[in-house]
Amino acid sequence: MRSRSLLEGNALAEARRRSKLTPQVRLASREVGDLIMLGIGGFTPLDGFMGEADWPGACDDMRLCNGLFWPIPITCPRTSAPRMALPSAPRATRGGR
Repeated sequence: MRSRSLLEGNALAEARRRSKLTPQVRLASREVGDLIMLGIGGFTPLDGFMGEADWPGACDDMRLCNGLFWPIPITCPRTSAPRMALPSAPRATRGGR
């Protein structure tokens, strides 16, 4: 079977070059699944992983700090995503398994 790519030629070469310069974050399969769900809107109205302010409420009272009902904590453990300059980076890639 032939590998298919949305990019070809110079665009593909440039994307590969950029990917080597992009910060990598190692994620467990659960975090990958949560990231996919966040990306496709499956956890709307969340727009990212929960912060420290929302986590206790989701676990204890099933509410976010803004009062919205949310019974499932959607978090990315710090051991998976160590503190780095990701918020200012325009993109990051998933590291090896």
